[in-house]
Amino acid sequence: MNYTNFQEADFKVIKSGERFVPYILNLKNKTEFESFAFSENENSYCCLLHVKNTTGNLPKMNGLSIRYEEFTKTGSSKADYILIECKNKSYLSNFTLMLKEILSEYDNSNYSLEKSLNKVVSRWRHFLSLPKLNILSEDEIIGLIGELLLLEKFLKNDPLDSLVNWIANDGEEDFIRNEIVIEVKATLKGKHEHIINGIDQLLIQSNRTKVILSLLLNNSVSHDSFSLPGLIERCEKIIDNNAEQIDALYEKLRKRGYDPRDRNLYENFQFDIIRGGYFRVDNLFPKLTTFELKQSLNSRISKVRYTIDMEGLDNLDFSSTDINLIFKT
Repeated sequence: MNYTNFQEADFKVIKSGERFVPYILNLKNKTEFESFAFSENENSYCCLLHVKNTTGNLPKMNGLSIRYEEFTKTGSSKADYILIECKNKSYLSNFTLMLKEILSEYDNSNYSLEKSLNKVVSRWRHFLSLPKLNILSEDEIIGLIGELLLLEKFLKNDPLDSLVNWIANDGEEDFIRNEIVIEVKATLKGKHEHIINGIDQLLIQSNRTKVILSLLLNNSVSHDSFSLPGLIERCEKIIDNNAEQIDALYEKLRKRGYDPRDRNLYENFQFDIIRGGYFRVDNLFPKLTTFELKQSLNSRISKVRYTIDMEGLDNLDFSSTDINLIFKT
């Protein structure tokens, strides 16, 4: 059976004392590779992946057992395998998807089996035991795309330490580095106009500098258009050799409401960048904060929301500006 056709219902329980024939999962490109799927009981679902040696580091993941084992095929001598075992039936649907992703990663890349396994486990670590999240709205997709476009620039500049700059729902800010805060605003409007939520969202703290990155997008199916999963993949490729960084990336994506199991749905949303700019929020920048008020807001006013038009204000071009220049302002 080609691995792409394998489904969770194909796992078969081994009957005690009887020989069994596991499903052979064939790859398209690496046709000589051996992988087998089977089940020992109703709470043990397994996949065997043949390896030439057992020196590589294997990942760990709650809900799974991943280890090296020796097995003997009928008529053959013992051989080394990676045994991946899921011991919780409620995880089986996600486990099946993850197995197919591991085989796809290995089949369609030049990576070793161990690296392919580590990469996919890093992506799935925060999703295996969770039900699927609701798909993000288009506005939420656009907002996350804006943050990832900036993250991509950070990663290209410093792949090892840039993820810590992306706060991702830990606070009100989007990015912080060297006491410089960057708020990302992405929109489908044709100009730099954005909604500001909160009376003090643009408040300038004495020890910090604040910058707004305004990105103008449009819906597109052009040659240069991209989707949210495609942009995530671009970021992931920059940190390709670091499973810990990939794990951190997907943990932050989960916090922002993205679920990789909905990749196909998100591919329906394609965008182009029209233009973008970094706007420094200083004393001359148009804003509404408690410092601009002549008297305090009435305590019965619980929320302030206003629109700000930044079109024509001085800014640094997003596409051409070195990210390091933003932190020298």
